[in-house]
Amino acid sequence: MHPHIHCAITEGGLDDRGQWRLPVKNCFLPIRAVMFKYRGHFLAQLKSAVDSGELTLPKGETSTSSHNLFNRLGRKPWNVNLRERYDTAEGVVEYLARYVRGGPMRPSQLSKFRADQDDVLFRYHAHRDNPDGGRKRCRKERLSTRELTGRLLQHVPRKGLNIVRSYGLYAVACRGKLDQARAEVGQAPVRSPKPVQVPQSSLHQKTFPQPHGQIRKSGLSNPHRLA
Repeated sequence: MHPHIHCAITEGGLDDRGQWRLPVKNCFLPIRAVMFKYRGHFLAQLKSAVDSGELTLPKGETSTSSHNLFNRLGRKPWNVNLRERYDTAEGVVEYLARYVRGGPMRPSQLSKFRADQDDVLFRYHAHRDNPDGGRKRCRKERLSTRELTGRLLQHVPRKGLNIVRSYGLYAVACRGKLDQARAEVGQAPVRSPKPVQVPQSSLHQKTFPQPHGQIRKSGLSNPHRLA
């Protein structure tokens, strides 16, 4: 398991007078500050879930042992990876689309299936090889079909869970402020995208054809100013 969160944020914001302000320093989000904040809030939520009984502990674990584990984790450095800003909206959309549209494994990663052994050989890149985001070495692993299916299902969100959320200027209730921010940097107001229509016949095909119509981006046309 490699639980993590991807966030796309604005590089700046509106002040009390509604004017766009860029960060005073070159580094908008210091890595250590982000790591401390995320680690603290995450562990605090886990402790609260244990105390309230919302989180079911494994057999043999107690509330005391869990809190001791959380305290030890609070003294370890957590991985935070901040990337350079994108120059165009296309870069942001392409980045997000890989996680919204794609799944945990691509078909090209499956190397071999042995029906007589009921197992699958697949390729992957280990994140632990290079936590700083550099080039990772390709590894191979063989699992039974049952275990592989179980791992894949761990990535399927439960029904009703919203895995993509918008906050701040990108929240639905803040559309007016987003248009105000865009005007501050010389951009047009956000336009609502037209819905994508997919032919019913394509739902029964393994490969989807090109959908009718266009997918229009409703975000910022120049996100290196706002993202």
